[in-house]
Amino acid sequence: MKNISPTPTEKLHHKIALLEMQREEDWVILKDSIDDTLEQLKPMNLIKSAIKGTYESVTHSPELKDGLGKAAIGLTSGFLLKKLLFSGGGNPLIKLAGAAFQTLASNVVANNTDKIANTGEKIFGFIKSKFSKS
Repeated sequence: MKNISPTPTEKLHHKIALLEMQREEDWVILKDSIDDTLEQLKPMNLIKSAIKGTYESVTHSPELKDGLGKAAIGLTSGFLLKKLLFSGGGNPLIKLAGAAFQTLASNVVANNTDKIANTGEKIFGFIKSKFSKS
């Protein structure tokens, strides 16, 4: 029996069919990839991923956790000191001085939280000892 080999035209048609199938598969993969990208670029998903990334970096980094805590303490104390010392009045110069004082106080407190905590413990210990002796 004679071996029948395909003609060049049949080979070409076969290769074209294979390429068209590959193109369809690639198109499906590309569409899925575009859909995934569009889903990730939605504002809510961007916010979620940013929060998740920040949370993971904070929970895995004690230095960052400590720094964020100190910054929060500094900002809070600066805000409270500004409200106590510069409350009232609509004078723009007083508002500017209050903002500058708040920034300065926040920076000082954030950079010296350990010293402030130790001093506070000593003061409260001294006060406690005075009241417990009486």
